[in-house]
Amino acid sequence: MPARTEEYRELSTFAVEVVRTAGKLLLDHFGRVSGLSKGSCDLVTGADVAVEEFILKEIQRHCPEDQIIAEESTGTGTSAIQEFCWVIDPLDGTVNFAMEIPFFSVSLALLHEGIPVLGWVYDPVRQELFQARRGAGCQVNGKRLVEPSDNSSPLPVGASSGFLGRTAPAGPSSPLVLLMRRFGKVRILGSQALHLCYVAAGRLRGAISWESRLWDDAAGALIAQEAGACYTDFGGEDVFPLRAGGRVLAGEPIHSIAAPPAVHREMLALLASS
Repeated sequence: MPARTEEYRELSTFAVEVVRTAGKLLLDHFGRVSGLSKGSCDLVTGADVAVEEFILKEIQRHCPEDQIIAEESTGTGTSAIQEFCWVIDPLDGTVNFAMEIPFFSVSLALLHEGIPVLGWVYDPVRQELFQARRGAGCQVNGKRLVEPSDNSSPLPVGASSGFLGRTAPAGPSSPLVLLMRRFGKVRILGSQALHLCYVAAGRLRGAISWESRLWDDAAGALIAQEAGACYTDFGGEDVFPLRAGGRVLAGEPIHSIAAPPAVHREMLALLASS
């Protein structure tokens, strides 16, 4: 762990207050905003912008030397990853939010040399705060999360719309069909950060995404890993550290799988065989 380890407790206290306040701001906007298109099947709302501005100002005030990658304001282009980098998703689940579907979250992570070391995901509707520190475990609302089960209980798999859109048309041997044949139900809940947290909490058997970005995954990936899940790309390679040479295209899709070890191995094999 870096020399800054002794500061992590204080940073966590700061970040918890930030994400909880950000969640309150989202609820203040909920049902009062409309979405604007920012790409195929993607939206941005005034709430995204307002909450991101709030988080940016708080981090810049508290950690003025640190780099920040934020979805709406700095989420494009190639960036040299600095020693400490905050990654912000002010509203993960914007389509849900704009359509008044009460399932969305705030996601915030701190990276050290391209690896998430602190992460927070807050669901303001359920008032659930997931958080983790690298090497020190994870918790939800103060309750420690233990390793997700590999057993055969009927847990669904969380998948992204991009994954389903890419695999569903391919017929009976498509990855989607094979996935459902092996693991049963598939759910698209609309927030990748919460998909990953639900893997950590044992609510989802796994989470698969074709089109998530750094800000969708950074905090949730750490939380899932600290609960004992594996988190890799579709080839089984580690996503973090971000990029050899310390550079990352922030808006580049991450093809990610998170699941308990045995389930993760099966999912990788299934994708490789399809």
